[in-house]
Amino acid sequence: MALMSSSFTVSAGEFSLSKNMVHFEENAQQRDVVMVKSHLPHQNVYFSTRVREVLSPEKGMKSPYAEYDSPFEAGLFVTPNKAVITPREGQVPISIVNTNTNLTKERVYRVDVKPSIPPIPSSGKSEARLKVLVAYDFLVFVQPSVPTLDYQFRFDPQGQFTFINQGNTHVMLKNGKQCNAKQECTSLNGGRVFAGSEASVSVADGTVSVGYDIVLRGQSKDYVVFEK
Repeated sequence: MALMSSSFTVSAGEFSLSKNMVHFEENAQQRDVVMVKSHLPHQNVYFSTRVREVLSPEKGMKSPYAEYDSPFEAGLFVTPNKAVITPREGQVPISIVNTNTNLTKERVYRVDVKPSIPPIPSSGKSEARLKVLVAYDFLVFVQPSVPTLDYQFRFDPQGQFTFINQGNTHVMLKNGKQCNAKQECTSLNGGRVFAGSEASVSVADGTVSVGYDIVLRGQSKDYVVFEK
C-alpha cells in the first residue's frame, strides 16, 4: 500500500517540524501553519523552503516533481522562502495557503525545509568548516472541490487482493481483514491509495473475503467486504 510519510513530528539536529501532513478538504481556500521549532536555544537557526508538486504520488520518493514560478500556477503559496529562528523566538511559522480553483483531481505537494549554514563572519582568517545538514519535508494534500469515492477490486490467481482507486482523491484503507470459509479472520496491512492508482496485498490460501474501512477524508468511512 502506498504511504509517503508516517510520523507526526520530524526532527533534525537543529530544528523540528510540528507536523508532516497538511490537508485542505474540498479545496478549501484557507491557510494552515507548520511550526519550525529550534533545538539550539543559544544560537540562531537558519532554514529555507522549497515547494514541489508530486506528479505521481503513488510512486513515493520515485515520483517526478514539478516546480512553478508563480504560486497561483502552483496552486500553493508557502512563506517564508528563507528565515532565521532567534533564541528569543524559539520557533517560526511556515504559512501554507491553498490558491487552487475549480480543482477536479487531488494535488499533492512536498514542501522541503532545509537547514542553512549561517553567514560566515569576516574575521580576516580563512577557516575550513564542515557541517552535515539534514533536510526534512512535509506533504500537502489538496482535495478536489467535489471529492468522489469510486473503486474496483480483484483477486489475482497469484494470491493477491488488489484495490483500484478510480475516484479523484486518495483514500485510506484501515482495519483490514482476510477471512476463510469458516469465518476465521486475520489482519491485513492497509495504507493510502492515491487517485488513479492501485494497491495490492498478499492473502493466505483459502481466503474467501477481504474487508477494509475505506476512509475518504472529511466525507465518509465505510467498512466494505470484498468477496471472491
